[in-house]
Amino acid sequence: QKDLSTTLTLGNMVFLQQKGVMLCMALFIVLSTKTFIENQYFYRVINLSSSVKGALSSAIYKKAMKLSPSGRTNNTVGEVVNYMQIDSSRIEQVAGTIHTLWDGYFQVIGYTALLLRFLGVSVFAGIATMIIIIPLNAHFLKKLSTLRAKNLKMTDARVKLTNEIFQGMKAIKSYNWEKPFLERLLELRNEEVKSLRACANTRAILVSMLSASPSIVSAVVLTIYS
Repeated sequence: QKDLSTTLTLGNMVFLQQKGVMLCMALFIVLSTKTFIENQYFYRVINLSSSVKGALSSAIYKKAMKLSPSGRTNNTVGEVVNYMQIDSSRIEQVAGTIHTLWDGYFQVIGYTALLLRFLGVSVFAGIATMIIIIPLNAHFLKKLSTLRAKNLKMTDARVKLTNEIFQGMKAIKSYNWEKPFLERLLELRNEEVKSLRACANTRAILVSMLSASPSIVSAVVLTIYS
């Protein structure tokens, strides 16, 4: 009987070892497949984003070349350049992340179901924590959007004044207006830098909160679970 139990124990150990090896191999295959598919996804999304930006920049340039003299008075060269560089870059970022709108729902449902299976009702404490954090993130995101819009207006004003200075350089030199124009340009630049600093600080707070949110949620869920 002792020999039989020993044989069964050794058989169970061998079975568990084989099962562990098979699970490791399956995990390796799944992760390798996931990496391959994700790299293909990011490659195609980046190509799409670059194509969208190039198409927009080209369309804006062609439109600027066809503007009538009266139309060009309302759109300076600096504004057109901003449209081609800054605004098209915003659309490029949207094109790269637009799939999150539908993919995010599947991820949330899938992860919630898995956590609910392994951790039980303590998952709802994490969901409640996320619901509390979301309004804070939304507040700082809205503030960041407002600061970016303000910064774009300041950049347009600075570029517009710079182009006017270059175009009227002869008159400015003739009437000795260098100092007033320089002071005005530096004033606009200082306001722009101040706005950029505010954007950077708000972005840093937002990124910190987004980075800390998973740790906070995990701590709350594991505390309730324990």
